[in-house]
Amino acid sequence: MHNSSTPAAEFVGVTKSYGSLEVLKKLCFKIAPGERVSLIGPSGSGKTTILRMLMTLEQPTSGEIRVFGKTMSSADGTPVKEQAMRAARAHIGMVFQQFNLFPHMTALENVMEAPVHVLKMPKNEARDMAQALLDRVGLGNKAGSYPSQLSGGQQQRVAIARALAMKPQIMLLDEITSALDPELIGEVLDLVHALASETRMAMLVVTHEMGFARDIADRVIFMEKGHIVEEGLPDQVFGAPDNERTRAFLRSVRR
Repeated sequence: MHNSSTPAAEFVGVTKSYGSLEVLKKLCFKIAPGERVSLIGPSGSGKTTILRMLMTLEQPTSGEIRVFGKTMSSADGTPVKEQAMRAARAHIGMVFQQFNLFPHMTALENVMEAPVHVLKMPKNEARDMAQALLDRVGLGNKAGSYPSQLSGGQQQRVAIARALAMKPQIMLLDEITSALDPELIGEVLDLVHALASETRMAMLVVTHEMGFARDIADRVIFMEKGHIVEEGLPDQVFGAPDNERTRAFLRSVRR
């Protein structure tokens, strides 16, 4: 286990540019072990970019990102050793907006894949764990089904089981309901709520579902144009925000 005083994740002066477009501007924030943080804000404010950089799917232009004190990217732009990056990334699970399941694999095989190939878990052990996780997300009877045979909500629950299979200490959730039909959104959010109450992993949640953002989080961060505009306890940010920009955003999404 990690020292509880070491942040689970930390961004130190992180800037991210695509050509002349600056998506994040000297971003500084940290997440404590076990803390749940909701990132809210208009599209294009840099929220998903934060998750993608934590997963090392993107590299910052400058600044440093650390996971449990280990550097994932360095301030001077020198590449971090792949081995060190892999070790830090092993603590992180991510559930994407699009479910990203392997179409040629069953639900069970999708959940088993990373434990077998990344964690080098014996196949029979991985199979038992995958079945237990599918049971946990309410899909124990769908282990042999392919993604094309599952509803969007079921596919997203398989994706959550797959992320949990890596036993992450940080879970990243990127707009996990935006590709779902409205009647399926509740079942996925209920599942994440249940997981949040059962586990003590840190969570970084990007969502447009404001009720969910408020309910799940210990802390809410409102972002715009690559900056943190406001952060605080959910009741404070949603109930009595200090910043006029936060107030305007919340008014617009509540219409």
